[in-house]
Amino acid sequence: MKPSDRLAKYDSVITIKTSIGEVPLYKMMEKFLYIEDENGNCIKFILNDDQVDMYEEMCLQRLNGNPIRANVLKSRRIGFSTFFAGVIFCEVIFNKGQNAAIVADIAEHATNLFNKYIYFYEHLPSELRPRRNVNNAKELRVSWANGQHSSIRIMVQGESAGRSGTYQYLHLSECAFWKDLNKTLISLLQTVSPLNLNSMVFLETTANGYNDYKNVWDYDCGNPRSLYKAIFYAWFTDKKCQHLKPRIEYDDLEEFEREIMSKYNLTLNQMSWYDDKYRSECRGDKDMLRQEYPSNPIEAFITSGNSVFNADLIALRKEELLKVKPLKQGFFRFKSEYSLDGKMINISDMEWVESLSGAIKIYKDVDRKHPYVVSNDPALGGEDYYATQVFDNYTGEQVAVYHKNKCDADDCAFQMYCLGKYYNDAMLTGETNTTAYILQICSRCGYKNIYQDQDIEELGTRFYNKLGYKTKQNNRQTMIDMFREAFRDDPRMINDFETICEMENFQITRTATGKEKAVASGDNHDDLVMSICGYFLCRSMQRAIPFKDEYKKKDSIAEIERKVEERRRNLSSVKRVYSIWE
Repeated sequence: MKPSDRLAKYDSVITIKTSIGEVPLYKMMEKFLYIEDENGNCIKFILNDDQVDMYEEMCLQRLNGNPIRANVLKSRRIGFSTFFAGVIFCEVIFNKGQNAAIVADIAEHATNLFNKYIYFYEHLPSELRPRRNVNNAKELRVSWANGQHSSIRIMVQGESAGRSGTYQYLHLSECAFWKDLNKTLISLLQTVSPLNLNSMVFLETTANGYNDYKNVWDYDCGNPRSLYKAIFYAWFTDKKCQHLKPRIEYDDLEEFEREIMSKYNLTLNQMSWYDDKYRSECRGDKDMLRQEYPSNPIEAFITSGNSVFNADLIALRKEELLKVKPLKQGFFRFKSEYSLDGKMINISDMEWVESLSGAIKIYKDVDRKHPYVVSNDPALGGEDYYATQVFDNYTGEQVAVYHKNKCDADDCAFQMYCLGKYYNDAMLTGETNTTAYILQICSRCGYKNIYQDQDIEELGTRFYNKLGYKTKQNNRQTMIDMFREAFRDDPRMINDFETICEMENFQITRTATGKEKAVASGDNHDDLVMSICGYFLCRSMQRAIPFKDEYKKKDSIAEIERKVEERRRNLSSVKRVYSIWE
């Protein structure tokens, strides 16, 4: 039984029109396409298990009424370059008026891809082969008697690659190795209309460490509104990746190899093949082995010891969070009224609105007995984000996140106020190095439980309270260390995929002066990370034990709010002691 035999239920989903009727695409590929095997023999193109899985995913997207969009991260030598070439060849060559662009990372790979298409064309039966009217190393162009034509263009990546064309099919090969990937993607993806439900776009690559592609992959994994399905194929999914007989005993495997063998239920035949790659091809470099032959999508991006947070714990938690969705997502709607002098703001009729475009993700609903802290890291403008984290101060768990850029500061402030009210009148705090405006708005709204740091006047000895806190040389590393240790002890404290991605990119780098500093790598952001660091800096000023059992379900919301407010008034009577970080 061939792997493709299990595709029979999708026969009517993706088809090619022929003189004898519509034929399923995969059957056209296996009947009429030929490839060259590893020994140079000309053989029929028979889909393997991974290629069948990919074809099934394409059919599911088409059945859901979406254009086919896939972001494929893979191990080496699985055969997806050939598979996507076969799909696009049949769609273009057997249909009139279709155009495809194939974009490779380097000229050598572009030539190799073009040779696959020429091989398909030259081995077609003569009665199926349309006339070729362009003969060069960049384009396979065919035409019919009525003047219509179709073409497949092969290009090398670059900002101007293919941007002037209009295509129905794109194959972006080894895009993790492209220079300036973001700009090139923007220009290329605009050449394919998202309204064309028959169009196909494939991003296909092996990993290349921490670079722009990692952000593209993380976005497609963590954004439910992305049209691109993130799909990963591990090295062991390929049946060729094993020896006929084991060449190594179980006790000879390293600890990380035993963990992989146990986790994915692999055989010694497979582990012998994997160990050979580790010892010979990768020369004992574990990081290179993970990048070239990853066992999971997180492992593909692990780099050696410059991460602030434990890379293995991040990998484990990130893999878990791929399956975690927010309890709800949206924003708070409310009415706001300003006093005549503009000093006070009254917020009323607050209600939660479900919306996939909302900037707030709630992972754990409020527990009326628990105290909470809401911590904000303000945006500096441009592409920077406003980040607000909500933590249960009893369990130390992340329960909600607000993350938004290119918005007004008062929008962030009002949503922060609503989050605080929603989570038992939580303590609000935030960094104020650049501005205290967000906390000032919350204060003008009548919010009482706001963290106040104490500072000393420059020309005197009198201390005075300031809203929020300032990140300084003598407290920055301390709060990073507190966060790092808390995550080490309990990685499940983090529930948000975007946050764990920022933690992964939070690296120790060397500054121009030669000093080491923990910052976001490359063009990445660290606002979600630093807002959590602010929580650890200030959390000791919020109670850390649950409220008493006076909060019963029988209590009305008004009664609960009255009791919370009474408790807050009692707490506010205690003056703030000097900051231990000063």
